[in-house]
Amino acid sequence: LDVAIFAWSVPLIFALGLAIALARGAQSAALFPLRIFGAIYVDLFRGIPVVLLVYLVGFGVPGLGLPRPWNSPYIWGTVALVLTYSAYVAEVLRSGIESIHASQRNAAICLGLSERDTMRYVILPHRVTLAEPEADRGVALAGVDALDARAQHLGHVGRIGQHQRDGAP
Repeated sequence: LDVAIFAWSVPLIFALGLAIALARGAQSAALFPLRIFGAIYVDLFRGIPVVLLVYLVGFGVPGLGLPRPWNSPYIWGTVALVLTYSAYVAEVLRSGIESIHASQRNAAICLGLSERDTMRYVILPHRVTLAEPEADRGVALAGVDALDARAQHLGHVGRIGQHQRDGAP
C-alpha cells in the first residue's frame, strides 16, 4: 500500500506545486492575492514538520466522525503528504522558472507569443530540463516514500482506536 499512496500522491504533489509556483510568479496586479496566498502557503507548510502534519490531519479529520469513505486514514494521509510536499516542489519549480533568462521571454514576445504561450512553450520546457538533475537526486520528493509509510500507519492506529471506542477488548 506504500507504493499506492506514493503513486497517487506524486501527480497531485506536482500539479499543486506547479499551480502554486505559477501563482507566485504572476506579475499582474489583479493576481496579487494569489501571489500572497502562494507565499503564505509555502511558508506555512514548509515550516510545519511533515510528521506533525501527517498525524494532525491523519488523526484529526477522521476524529470528526465523518461517514465512510471520508474518514479513511489513507485519504487524509495522502492529503497531508500532498499539502506538505507541494510546498517544497512549488519552491523548486518557482526558482527554476525565475532562473530562465529574460532574453527567453523577450524572444517569445518578439515571435508574437502571448504570456500564457510563453510560459507553456518556452519557460516550462526549459524548467523541465533544469529539474532533471534535481529529479535524479530525488531532491523534491526525497521523503514522500518514507512518510507514506507513516500515513499507512494511521490506518492501523485508527483501527485500534475504533475497536477501543466500540468497547471491544
